[in-house]
Amino acid sequence: MTNRYNLNTLSLMQNPQAGGTCRPVRRLVARCLAVSAAVVSLAGARAATVYVTCDPAQNWNGYENVYTNGVSSTVWPAYYSTYLGVGTSFPNQATIDGSGNVTISPDIRMDELYPTDPLLWADTSGTSPAISDVVSDMYIDSSAVAAGGDTVVFSGSLTANTLAAPYSSTAVLFIKDYDSSYNYKGIASVPVSTLAPGQTFTVTYPGISATGDHVQWGLEWTGPPARVATVGSLGSATVSTNGANVTPPPSVVNVYIDPSWPWNGYENIYNQYGGYVTGNYFAPGNTAQVQGSISHSGVAEIAPDISESIGNPYDTTIWADASGTSPAIASVDSNFYVDETTVAGAGQTVVFSGTLVTNSLVEPYASSAVAFIKEYTSSFGFIGEVTVNLNTLTNGQSFSISTVVVNTGDHVQWGFEWQGPPVRTNLVAAAGYAILSSNSVVTTGPQILTITPATANVVAGGSQTFTANAVGTGLTYQWLKDGALLSNGAGVAGATTATLALTAMPPSAEGAYSLVATDSSNRKATNSAYAVVYNPAWLYFDPILAPFNGYINVWDSPALTSRPPSGTAGTTPPSNFGFGVSPTTLLRASMNNGVVTLQPNTYVFDGATNTMNPAYINPDGSAAAYLEQDYYVAADFLNGQTLTFAGFCPSNSLNSAYTAVAWIKDLTPSYSLEHRYDAPLVQGQPFSITVATTPGDHVQYGFALFGPANSSTNPITAGAAQATIYSPLSVTPSSPGVKLTFPTVVHRGYNLQYKTNLTDATWSSLVLTNGTGSPITVPDAGAAARRFYRFQIE
Repeated sequence: MTNRYNLNTLSLMQNPQAGGTCRPVRRLVARCLAVSAAVVSLAGARAATVYVTCDPAQNWNGYENVYTNGVSSTVWPAYYSTYLGVGTSFPNQATIDGSGNVTISPDIRMDELYPTDPLLWADTSGTSPAISDVVSDMYIDSSAVAAGGDTVVFSGSLTANTLAAPYSSTAVLFIKDYDSSYNYKGIASVPVSTLAPGQTFTVTYPGISATGDHVQWGLEWTGPPARVATVGSLGSATVSTNGANVTPPPSVVNVYIDPSWPWNGYENIYNQYGGYVTGNYFAPGNTAQVQGSISHSGVAEIAPDISESIGNPYDTTIWADASGTSPAIASVDSNFYVDETTVAGAGQTVVFSGTLVTNSLVEPYASSAVAFIKEYTSSFGFIGEVTVNLNTLTNGQSFSISTVVVNTGDHVQWGFEWQGPPVRTNLVAAAGYAILSSNSVVTTGPQILTITPATANVVAGGSQTFTANAVGTGLTYQWLKDGALLSNGAGVAGATTATLALTAMPPSAEGAYSLVATDSSNRKATNSAYAVVYNPAWLYFDPILAPFNGYINVWDSPALTSRPPSGTAGTTPPSNFGFGVSPTTLLRASMNNGVVTLQPNTYVFDGATNTMNPAYINPDGSAAAYLEQDYYVAADFLNGQTLTFAGFCPSNSLNSAYTAVAWIKDLTPSYSLEHRYDAPLVQGQPFSITVATTPGDHVQYGFALFGPANSSTNPITAGAAQATIYSPLSVTPSSPGVKLTFPTVVHRGYNLQYKTNLTDATWSSLVLTNGTGSPITVPDAGAAARRFYRFQIE
């Protein structure tokens, strides 16, 4: 696999007698202070369209990157990068006035600060021309303006443009997408040079990568730094909000009984005296016990709550007695609803409408059932609620309720609520139900129902096809990768059809593939799928697209004190039983910033004192079970490949009763025979495993911790072992000096550093570069007789 990891790596050097570890490094990116933004949603659609402008009420930021490798090359990293703060004017020659007029001119800041720097100017006279390049930005940055999948539209008009070359051809209006950690996701732009004075512009970014992303919009311009004395002759450009010609955000947001939203369940339980007992949340897709459901066609059904009959059938605070059949003495307030913080902003009106199909609920549920809109603060402080009682509606009658949102970022909820005693499962049919459907005013724009597969696992050099199931009239299509438009060419076919075919995929092909479908009325829909590209010779793991699994194998033999052998004969003796563990935090295994941490598991032992088999605790209270806890990636598509899994163990404080290993497993199709090939995690040492796997088998790779089950209070369980996956660095002689080569991951930064002596106080940077998904070779012509190297990975 190739990307989306924060990696700690093994330090490597020209002299193989020395080593060490290094820490992650982050590249400089454009950041800003807190901003406020209005958030807009299209009616009834999961993906919204958000309209933004040159709004003077927003926080505007300045940024500049200075490159010293020639005026025609701006390959990151920059020689000089700085965030210029928040304001209405910046030293990179950018301003905004109270009417939303943004003016930019060639950057003079380098002349003001470093007028004689020979890396910036042709000589040190203070008047010579530039031999460097500056990329300047003025922009708004907001992580609240749009959610995952939303389309962002930046509109305005060009007031004037007198910029001289090369600035005239490089200035663009843009929308950029960065994730919450400022990893770049994509850009949409319109060149200022394509506009005439007075002409409107529209920049459209069709599909923000994820909720919480930093969305930036504004202007960027590139060219040599200007001298203060001559900048006036290089012109300027001004763009504005364009007044009434900008498409305004809708003042009304319509929501419906829409299956594309995540529908939640919640119950509040009250005892026979009306006192609050507890509340239970039911995640989307798990609302059956609260008796709320929604179909793919937008038909919702609610019925009296059966969760207490299933989960607490003998609880005498809920039921009249402990027989399991007695009537209820408690009451339940049930909710089936959507909760969103980005559906509408402050001052916008949210309208929830639908149609009652039928209502056969009996009392007291019939008179208590309502459709509602509720508003809570960002910390779930209650603000207000509007309702309509379903008992006031006749079959086939529509309802519509509305509320004005108080604060941008508030939780807006809409759905249904009903109250009454919990019902035994065998009696619930007699209590009736209510069925409701989407109101007939629901818009019928295009929909991309699915993209198959949702996540594709591909071996580097392989092929993959993504097929969309879209509905709509007169549809046209456009595929994007990580927000950038795709076109047909080498390795890409079907870029403007419903089926995208990718061939000879390099590691850099990993990423998000989104499709925008546009109907004959220019209404758009979007959906995304993902490709994870694996390099068998250099296995990585992706915690987002290829999450870790948890599994425990248990041996009940107290004589087993070390990990059972495996290999061509399989694991002997085989475990007595095994079970998956979810969430993996129960496994006492986790990954943070690319570092995997394993701690001795206490799940079996602590559980045995309650509901699990007490045979796994000896009479003296000690453990009677030996465990293998696995934290791994399932990768069956790699079967038949020769795999290499390599990394480094930065620390291991485990008690001697435990052994931590990295492993590759090759399991027979029936899982009856497991071949495990492992390498111990030894503090300060690398590990490397290479295995030729069998076609048709199940393939897994990851980490395991072997040792006795034990209590979480036993001090021997306090230790931990850690592991990282690193990029191997190779050094070859060159003339002059050496060449250093290392594999890279797309969207990651690499800082290659060196020391002449390990006792030197600091490391010097040789190169700072972004990964491409392919190996990068860096020459070091100045290498001394002995030089030590390491690199840090973002």
